[in-house]
Amino acid sequence: MKLIETIKKYAQTQPDTLAFVNEEEKLTYGELWSQSERLAARIQSEALTDASPIIVYGHMKPVMAVSFLACVKAGHPYIPVDVSIPADRILKIINSSKAELLLNNSGTSVDTGDALISVVEPGVLEGDGVPETDPGRWVDGEDTFYIIYTSGSTGNPKGVQISADNLQSFTDWITNDFPVESGQ
Repeated sequence: MKLIETIKKYAQTQPDTLAFVNEEEKLTYGELWSQSERLAARIQSEALTDASPIIVYGHMKPVMAVSFLACVKAGHPYIPVDVSIPADRILKIINSSKAELLLNNSGTSVDTGDALISVVEPGVLEGDGVPETDPGRWVDGEDTFYIIYTSGSTGNPKGVQISADNLQSFTDWITNDFPVESGQ
């Protein structure tokens, strides 16, 4: 996918360029790429059903971007879930999505009830060496890239699937109509 390839290109040619900044932390493209490679390898070591979605739980920190990228590099769509979401809604999302893995980036425990879902805390995945993911496994084309849950008209969350092609089309439109200058 062009988007993932572009991130890889920035990681190789401009590794010290900032990819993510919030009030407390910064993440360079080099760090984004290497950390997501480690996490993708960890995800691939799980016994997950092919292309099953992965819930990414947390709030606006660099590790969220790392987790999103790792999921799609490992061949799985992700479901972003913010820490502000009530526990009962999280359980409904787990059950509705049939996710088998939850990446907990919150720094606190998350209540998964009696759902059969593995929980991994990506912050503990530090290590030497950076494995290379197989681009043939990356989410691509009509594969679901991510699933965003809406409130749903019945009060039950509904998942809207966004394909890699949809995301690429949106990204192409934004960058063509609103060009990003170097350093932005």
